[in-house]
Amino acid sequence: TAALELNDFACSKVDGCVFQWISGSAIKGEFVVMSDISNNVVRYSGDTAKPALYFPGTNAIYPAQSCNIFGNRVEVCHDAAYISLGANSLTCRLWGNGFEADTTNANSNQEFLTLAGVGCSVFGNSFNRNTGSQMTVSGSGNSITGNLFAGGAYATTAVTISGARNL
Repeated sequence: TAALELNDFACSKVDGCVFQWISGSAIKGEFVVMSDISNNVVRYSGDTAKPALYFPGTNAIYPAQSCNIFGNRVEVCHDAAYISLGANSLTCRLWGNGFEADTTNANSNQEFLTLAGVGCSVFGNSFNRNTGSQMTVSGSGNSITGNLFAGGAYATTAVTISGARNL
């Protein structure tokens, strides 16, 4: 279901890789702890219910926790969110990433980010060319600051926020 599956991935790094034309998740991680997903390029990946970068955290014992997702280019992914952090994710940081949709292809114009975790930070990212909702944040205590929403097409809703103590 993924080009790269990370299970019990602690104090480790995926850096400088290129994932293209993946029919499913490029990276899927369960129990990704204190690790970096950095400086990668992910294009034309994803599938229905399989985000390009997918950290479902389906079990509270094995969350994505204290990981950094930074400096990545995530572009023209299909049929699911570009990045998804599940309900059990804790204190993850997404920063300095570049997201770009293809406004001529409805399948690639999915949400850039779904975040259902606790205490996560989303800052300094660039979200470009998505005409739909760009980000959905639930969970609690998450922070979204200093991001750029731009491009040739503008979203009807940039960010949808629910849950408690999200800014």
